Amino acid sequence: MPHGRIIVEGTVLWCQIDELLLDGREDRYLGGLMFREQQPAIAALLEELMATDAAVLIEDFRCEDRYTMTAPLTGSFGDVAPVSIVDLSLHGGRLSMRSKIESGSTGSLRFQVDEETGPIDVRAKVVWSAGAPGGAGFAAGLSIDKSEDQLRKVVHRLCARGEARIDALSLRRKFDAVRNNRVSA
Repeated sequence: MPHGRIIVEGTVLWCQIDELLLDGREDRYLGGLMFREQQPAIAALLEELMATDAAVLIEDFRCEDRYTMTAPLTGSFGDVAPVSIVDLSLHGGRLSMRSKIESGSTGSLRFQVDEETGPIDVRAKVVWSAGAPGGAGFAAGLSIDKSEDQLRKVVHRLCARGEARIDALSLRRKFDAVRNNRVSA
């Protein structure tokens, strides 16, 4: 693929700071873009980045809210322990760990919130896996099926104790805001 500048018209949907640098260098930001139509040059660039593991395709299939842990829960996934549970929803979650878990892997996600909720053991599948920012370990996104009731109790308990909060920055919320602006415009 030829490399160089790609110039297309797009709309910035969201932007947030990624890294605040206090040493005189420019801060880094993350942003979400939307294009009016498919852009073959960008599609080709993304394919190349994914093929070299320089980018990971993350599609937002969530149909419910995601909850971020104020302090990650410690647990295990399959034979990998410890893992930190960074966020949860009723059908998924995000882990942080020292060793990489390959996409497509399945296993039991095990953790405990407290005595009242008891031990949690749900089947999950890794839908994406990547190096963590700054090269400190790895991150993985999980899909969890058939455990809604159990996870609903966990999320409720964590929120009631102030140990989890709704993720106001999730893609779903960002897209909902864009859709609402389109309707009202």
